[in-house]
Amino acid sequence: MLDAADHALFVAGEALALWRGPALPELEAWEPGRIEAGRLAELRLEAEELRVEAALATATGRR
Repeated sequence: MLDAADHALFVAGEALALWRGPALPELEAWEPGRIEAGRLAELRLEAEELRVEAALATATGRR
């Protein structure tokens, strides 16, 4: 059974594995597209931070 940190590490890793390159590059010239691309980039950064925090928590919990 996975604890919360293991689960977060798994879910964040799965989500990030789906991400390929910059978000919506074809909409860069369109203001709403730029806004959405920025929002998605921020979500990706949050997922990266979650993955790192979960990895640290998992490593700390196993000591």
